Amino acid sequence: MNTIETGRLQPIPTTDYQYILFIIKDQIPKRSKLIAKRTAIITWPALIYIGIFSFLQGLNEATLRLLMIATPFILVYVLLFSHLFSIEQTIWIDSYFDGKDLEPSISLKIARKLFWKTLSIRMVLFIRYYLLPTTLLILALAYFCYLVFQPNSLAVIIPDVLKARSENPNLAILLIYFTVIAILSWVYIYYISIKLRYVWFIVLDNYGNPYFSTHELLTTMRQLNNISKSDSFKKSLLIHIGADTVKAVADNVIWAGLSAINKMGKSGKIFSGVSGGYATEVTNQISSYSKKIGDYILYRSAHLVMTGSTQQVNEHVYRLQN
Repeated sequence: MNTIETGRLQPIPTTDYQYILFIIKDQIPKRSKLIAKRTAIITWPALIYIGIFSFLQGLNEATLRLLMIATPFILVYVLLFSHLFSIEQTIWIDSYFDGKDLEPSISLKIARKLFWKTLSIRMVLFIRYYLLPTTLLILALAYFCYLVFQPNSLAVIIPDVLKARSENPNLAILLIYFTVIAILSWVYIYYISIKLRYVWFIVLDNYGNPYFSTHELLTTMRQLNNISKSDSFKKSLLIHIGADTVKAVADNVIWAGLSAINKMGKSGKIFSGVSGGYATEVTNQISSYSKKIGDYILYRSAHLVMTGSTQQVNEHVYRLQN
């Protein structure tokens, strides 16, 4: 693979872990301040929400009413802006390898112009890959909750040893089911996230093509996934697990450091809740960015095999800055 790539002029990199880690370690410090600023934009309503409830320290009628009114709006806001900045992160990575040095205001402007197009694609992906499992999950949880309140309804499937050791066998078996469902959900979400790892890179490379449809997107995704299938999947899986593990460790350190502050009265609870929530989302954004970088390097390698070039510089995307 020693040739010149289409975008940034340098030898085509290998997809070994050392190179992937090198690029991640190179890019994260350069984007960390910007990620922190973008995270503040994503989280500020939720942080105010957390601060208010930390201050009130209880759920009376007024706070419950506030909860019911504010939660849907905050959730929609966070989801929409998380999507916007997820697309911007993809633009950062793509533009870096295209040899385009974009100012933050430009990358954000491009992401805004891509917002509705990419959001519609995300909705299609949700319906195709997540809607049915999510519906089945909700129905299963609702059914198990229903069974808990029915006398002896779970007696047949509760092991005798569990009956003997548990004061509330219905609750115990419900917890077991919840654990099994949580594990299966985690495995499925991980599998789908890796299956869809190339989607947004394909979208950027084909933006502006009037003949490129959702069907073509999914077809191209499957073709790229089938190239070095087991090796690429394994590397992407390890990248995702590694990034999530680092995030989990960082989150534990953050909350452990804030635990002492949390005990310093009402102001301590407010500070620890707000700062902890913000810091946790920063680590989440950094983890997400790290995964995208690793997946993009794997994408370039698969793209080279399929098309003969590591990537294509899509000027239609860069014209959106005008």
